Parts: sequence; C-alpha cells; structure tokens
Amino acid sequence: MTIILKPLFFDLLCCAFLLAVDLLLDRFLSPFKRPFRLDDYEISHKNLENFVPIWSVYVIGYGSFLLAVLIYLRIYAYITAMVERRLSRGKDAVRFDEEVEAPPDVTLQGLDNPTLDINYEFHKFAIGLTISLMFTIIATDIVKNFAGRLRPDFLDRCQFKPFNNATFPPNYYVFEGVDGTCIGDTAKVLDGRKSFFSGHTSSSFVMATFAALWILRSAGVLPFSKLRNRYKSTLNNGKPVYFHGSAFRIFLGGGLALSCLALASYVGISR
Repeated sequence: MTIILKPLFFDLLCCAFLLAVDLLLDRFLSPFKRPFRLDDYEISHKNLENFVPIWSVYVIGYGSFLLAVLIYLRIYAYITAMVERRLSRGKDAVRFDEEVEAPPDVTLQGLDNPTLDINYEFHKFAIGLTISLMFTIIATDIVKNFAGRLRPDFLDRCQFKPFNNATFPPNYYVFEGVDGTCIGDTAKVLDGRKSFFSGHTSSSFVMATFAALWILRSAGVLPFSKLRNRYKSTLNNGKPVYFHGSAFRIFLGGGLALSCLALASYVGISR
C-alpha cells in the first residue's frame, strides 16, 4: 500500500495543478471577436440543447473507460493466473478452451502480488487517462479562444442589436462593440465563439485512444506487450511459450479497444 500511496500523492497533485490551470484559462481568457455577417446562413441555425451534454462526456465517458479497463484487468488477471498454474505443472502450451478449475489460492486480482498488481495497474491507467484528458482540455480551451470560430447557431445566441438602429447592406461584416452589441445570454454568446475545435470530440477521442492503446498493449497485440514479454523471458527457461488461447486475448482486447473508439466516434458524429 505504501508503494501505491507515495506516487499517488504526486499524481493527484499534478492533476489538481492541471485542473487549476484550466479553470484560470476559462476565467481569464476571452475568445477572439471575429466579425460576422447578419445574413450568413452558416451561423443562422437555431440554438438547440446539446444532444450529448459536455458533462456526460466527462462523467459517463470517463467512467465507462475506467469500467472497461477494470473489467479487462479482472479477466486478464484470471487468465494469467491460470497460465502460470499450468506452466508450473510443466506444460509448454496452455489451452484456454479447456475447462480448468481455478486453484484455491488464485484470486482475480493479479500476478506475483495479487492485490497490489491489479490496483497498481488500474492506478497507472486512471492517472494516465486523467492527465491526458486535462492536457487535452487545456489545449482545446486555448485553441478555442484564439480561433474564435463562430458556432452554427451564433446569431440566435447573439441577438445582435445595432447601435442607433443602424441598417447594414448585404454581405456587410459587423463588429461587436463597434456596429452593435449582442443582447443574448452572455455565457451563451461567449460559448458561441468557441466552435473550433470541438471539446466533445477532442475529449472523447483522447480518452478512447489512450484506453484502446493501453488495452491493446496489455493484451499482447502491440510491441513490448506485458503478457508476451513476461512469459517469454521468465518462464520455460527463457524459451518462447505458445498460447493456443492468444486469439482470445486479442479478441477481448481488440473488442474493448474498438468499443472505446466507437463510443468516441458516436460523440464526434453527434456534433
């Protein structure tokens, strides 16, 4: 437990620092006010509620990726324990399609040190996912404010009111604060200037990509994968150990990885 708690403090401190940076940027950075045309069809759509609210991306999406990896770790730990049990009996190959009764001293929680291993692996994934998400949110906020691209429903948000009831010719670009002002909800107007790039899509894909790569690496699909290198180097006198059930690991890891990317794609398409 001490091994976990020491890095955990610094990891949480790093996450808190990144969160504070994002809150400061959100408070003090203002979006670039680019001019716009009152007859521009591309920004004349009606303002509607988000089909996928941003809170659902951070809460439901983040929790879903954590849950997917936790389920994978449980299955992976059981298979690993079963493989070690069989190899310890002098077998060079293990078939996962056989019905094998789990030994009484094997839990669903890890390898050499059962409880510590799965907790530590999940801790590393959760912190890595969180830090990746925070960096992406910060980068997204910076780009959104500097780009100042208008959302398709900006005119509905803005409710532009010309100064002195002035009229403008077609294709005339008006400047907020010079030719008139937006009388709509201030928060909605500011958010209406932060279209590019999508926070929903960037946050969803960074979590999905991180989770997918982590799962594929743990499943032995990518180079330097844990399971493949671990057994090749430590068991069977350094000789390669062939797993007849490796297709199961690839199917499990690949299925979860594709599910993560599919969820992110759904969020991106909904934008």
